[in-house]
Amino acid sequence: MNVKFALDIGYWAVKGCWGLSEYNDSLIFPAVVGSPDEVNFSLGLGNTKAILLREPIHAMVGLAALRQSRFISQRRDPTWVTSTEWYTLFLAALTELTQALTYDLDMVVGLPVSHYRAYKDAVRDKLQATHVVVREGRDPQRFTVHEVRVIPQTWGITLDQAIDDNLKLDTSWLQASVLVIDSGGNTTNLLELDGLEELPSGCHSMQLGAMDITSALQDRLDVKCPGLELRTHKLSQAVQRRSVMYDGKMVDITAEVDSILIPMARNIASQATQRWGSTVGQDHILIGGGAGAMLGPYLQEYFPRAVIVRDPVRANARGFYKLCASEE
Repeated sequence: MNVKFALDIGYWAVKGCWGLSEYNDSLIFPAVVGSPDEVNFSLGLGNTKAILLREPIHAMVGLAALRQSRFISQRRDPTWVTSTEWYTLFLAALTELTQALTYDLDMVVGLPVSHYRAYKDAVRDKLQATHVVVREGRDPQRFTVHEVRVIPQTWGITLDQAIDDNLKLDTSWLQASVLVIDSGGNTTNLLELDGLEELPSGCHSMQLGAMDITSALQDRLDVKCPGLELRTHKLSQAVQRRSVMYDGKMVDITAEVDSILIPMARNIASQATQRWGSTVGQDHILIGGGAGAMLGPYLQEYFPRAVIVRDPVRANARGFYKLCASEE
């Protein structure tokens, strides 16, 4: 029997799901590919599990790449989904799924809304194959992907709400009007559904996401904390904590974070209302995605009935898995 595997490779993070247990059936790691610069020595007291691929590509992936690699790649262009970097993230996710030497699976994979039509066939054809990968410390692993279904990323957020953890569809969603704001690493996608059918006039993608938040924060830190340069994952933590360690002291950066998130939320809300008009007649307004978790409270000022979904970072992957598993 094939394992059902859902994969959401975003510009910000790679999220995977092969079950609905919160901790045992999912993966998440930064969508970063770096040079294979291994540390010479470590006490082994940390909890970072390095993903170091040897073949077919020699690269460090994920958090270890952010911390250790001298050179890293975080692309933001549309052709990224056909690149070596994207495929490397896919292979790394497979090695996180299992240590088994042979594995058979069916998959649901998401693509950004704006790139979906152009690249869905190429992605399906690339992934629907047998992949052999060697990860540091392991024998070669062979993954045979029998079937790949490619869907727009933002759909996963709705599917996670409409299908329960017993894989039963709440039929009320078949008549519901739904608006979704899915703000990820590089893009914010707007989705409008009526009876689980997409309304093209209410769908839109904008080049705005978590990478813009962290980049803008670094600019502000250059002024407030001269000489403090943080890598992406540290900047993301700083946004969440609203503080940074500088010259041995904890510095509050609430004003700097607000100066970024408030206008970003205003921009997103403005473009959303241009597409959607009044939202008073909508049954559901959902907010998800990695940047959505940061921007959610600010967006709720414009859409008071909006709900920040459970586990917004992995919501798309959970929805993909529910779709894949419920079709058995």
